[in-house]
Amino acid sequence: MSDKILNQTFGALILLTGLTAILSLFNSASSTMIAAGILTLAVAKTFLVAFQFMELKHAHKAWRVVFVALIITIALSVYLLK
Repeated sequence: MSDKILNQTFGALILLTGLTAILSLFNSASSTMIAAGILTLAVAKTFLVAFQFMELKHAHKAWRVVFVALIITIALSVYLLK
């Protein structure tokens, strides 16, 4: 992986972490929307780590599909339990 892509990925992860921290500060009546936003950012960070650092982008297509389906299933389960 080139240094430019690595730095962009780290920057995106730091930005998403900062956005998660800012979202967690809001205490409004729409806590469901805030939880959905935080969960969406967590899923985005998971995909960045999996496809950039774990090199899942070079894995067989079936593994990528299974991983994406698993993460979406977990995220939807957590959101629906909220």
